[in-house]
Amino acid sequence: MAVAIDTLSNKVITEIPIGQTTQALVYVPNAVTAGNGTANLMPLGIAGNTARLHLEAAGSSLPNAQASVAVNWLGLLDLVQIAAENLMPMSQYQVSLAEPGDASEKIEPLAVFTTNPDGSGIVQAIGPLKTLAAEAGTSASEASRQFLIVTPANNPSQVVLRQSGNSSKGQD
Repeated sequence: MAVAIDTLSNKVITEIPIGQTTQALVYVPNAVTAGNGTANLMPLGIAGNTARLHLEAAGSSLPNAQASVAVNWLGLLDLVQIAAENLMPMSQYQVSLAEPGDASEKIEPLAVFTTNPDGSGIVQAIGPLKTLAAEAGTSASEASRQFLIVTPANNPSQVVLRQSGNSSKGQD
């Protein structure tokens, strides 16, 4: 969702649904001199579907740690973007796919990131990841479903964040 703000009054004018996570937005006054400016535009269709996931603290060592995740369809692959907070400052973490059971034996690393001095970090990975948001009762059985986890980069057996059951799908 993009938000239009009147910079003179500092008030929200409107909210604009967009297809994928906002990366940048540029407004050029009077860029369209004829017509309504929508020529050659079309709906995003299924490309606009974004799954939103939540990662929660997996133990008592970092009880306020959490992360929000967006999984965007890119065709054959998906883009997963993770924004984590309340982790250890200036530390390296690994994001992985894990299967149910002993996560230390069944993990597939996706990306490594380093937190800033506030303990926050953002990381992206690309792959066939829509199964992360599979809901119970869909074609993916619970036994074969994979989950996102975050571990210290030097200790993949210590899970600090794990995917919670809270997820949503739809267009942004």
